[in-house]
Amino acid sequence: MRSLRAFAVSLSVGCFVVFLSAGITDANAKTKRYGSFVYHSKKQDTLFLNGPITLKAAGDLRKALWHHPRVRVLYLNSGGGKVQGGLEAADVIYDRQIETIVSKKGQCYSSCAFLYFAGQKRTVKGRLGVHQMSGNEGPVQLGSAQSLISHVVAAMNKFDVDPRVTEIMLRTPHQNMHVFSKNEIARFGINERPKRQVRSSRYKLIAPQPATEESDTGVRIWSPGR
Repeated sequence: MRSLRAFAVSLSVGCFVVFLSAGITDANAKTKRYGSFVYHSKKQDTLFLNGPITLKAAGDLRKALWHHPRVRVLYLNSGGGKVQGGLEAADVIYDRQIETIVSKKGQCYSSCAFLYFAGQKRTVKGRLGVHQMSGNEGPVQLGSAQSLISHVVAAMNKFDVDPRVTEIMLRTPHQNMHVFSKNEIARFGINERPKRQVRSSRYKLIAPQPATEESDTGVRIWSPGR
């Protein structure tokens, strides 16, 4: 419980730091929350992910983009969550050609990395970490696990991620976290603008439907120094 409280505090502090890094200093400005996504009225082209990635993440993101069509940048600060939720939200980011940023004091771990790599333009100044899927994804049979892994590999290829990054992700035990060093970020082109393939038309801008599914982070919380 202590580690969970510490993680929650770090996310709150991280979100405040992310607001500052985006040039937001007006405490009276209005914010709106869509699941773990936060919109700030003083930064109309920017959205913030500050919290766990649930199975509803893609729906929450679509709703935020529907209500705030000027958004072109997404700041990421998350310990991760559901793999499927992360993959679906990443597809929305890729399709909408949104820029993704991890600020200097921010962190983007586990399934959050899918959202980062889906960015039209990518910048990580903070901590970006990856690892294998956790068993907390649910009662996954061998065939289902292999299918999910194939979706992960396909997504990373579509986002033009260096294969060495995917290899590191798949061989790092889920109870650990590989946080990329500055040297690796440069060597693997993690900050580079990816090549764009044929744009998908899967996600059209339509009015979002109310979500009914319960939120669930579904991952083991990890923090540096544990």
